[in-house]
Amino acid sequence: MKASKFFYALMAVAMLTLAGCKSSPKDEPTPDPENGTEQGGNEQGGNEQGGNEQGGNEQGGTENPDALNVADLLAMKTNGTLPDKDKGTEKHWVEAYIVGTYNFDNDPKFIIGTDNAVATNLLVADDADCIDTYQVASIKLETNFRSLLNIKDNPGNLKKKLLVYGVVEKYCGIPGVVKIEKAYLDGVELTPVQTGGEAGLFKCYRVSIGDLGVEAAGALKVGDEVTVKCKIVNFKGNTPETKYTYDSSSKTVTEQGVMLSINGAAPADAIDVAKAIEIANSLGADVVSAEDYVITGTVAAIGENGAEQYGNMTFDMK
Repeated sequence: MKASKFFYALMAVAMLTLAGCKSSPKDEPTPDPENGTEQGGNEQGGNEQGGNEQGGNEQGGTENPDALNVADLLAMKTNGTLPDKDKGTEKHWVEAYIVGTYNFDNDPKFIIGTDNAVATNLLVADDADCIDTYQVASIKLETNFRSLLNIKDNPGNLKKKLLVYGVVEKYCGIPGVVKIEKAYLDGVELTPVQTGGEAGLFKCYRVSIGDLGVEAAGALKVGDEVTVKCKIVNFKGNTPETKYTYDSSSKTVTEQGVMLSINGAAPADAIDVAKAIEIANSLGADVVSAEDYVITGTVAAIGENGAEQYGNMTFDMK
């Protein structure tokens, strides 16, 4: 009888000991009936925003789990999955720190810091203090974000965190992001500068300098009166511009506009920018005009000065 009581006493102690070792409710993951995952890991894992076309978060933010970093882009180059220049089609969020620019006319061309910076691009890295130019990627700045992000005019942007949404491909000879649609700087969403027809602008994209000569074309400035001849296209349905086509296989330009004059008399058959925009809008997205047009307008902004290197110029007319 005594032995039996002793045995039951030992069992009671053992049960109390096991109960004391059990995790508290806070230590245990709780099933989430909404998405079938466990809370306490990634609170947003599996939510409705997790699979949208912009990479997991419409606003991007600065904590985007689907954003690529520079290491990811460099890996794409190494494993052969990085598209060549002008061949990219997939859009991604990319997050990194602004560390410099690529300046073709400088030696060295890859510049860390703001010295000799250009306004057309950025170099970014996973470390804000990176000085290794083999660990950087490039960001092409179109007119929609150029005035807001470039470090030539905004040196204070250096070392800030940048999150952009655009097409990933090779740019400046290294992994890059082009055709940016959205951007955040240190977590603050940037409002793109209005471009194209809605802003009364017509883009002259990589138009040939023709017979003007490198010195004259390269000296083009805001306020100059320019006449170009080109076919017209409404690029992606939102940017009236000159038609430009580059064949990467043969590495030749197969279609482009040409500059006829700078501050010269406009030909009798010339149309103004408003008419050029009207024609572009009537064509529909990415439809090219059947005929060439002579267009005269005032330079509103300089995009890329490629007169000496490529024999072409990019600028906006109004």
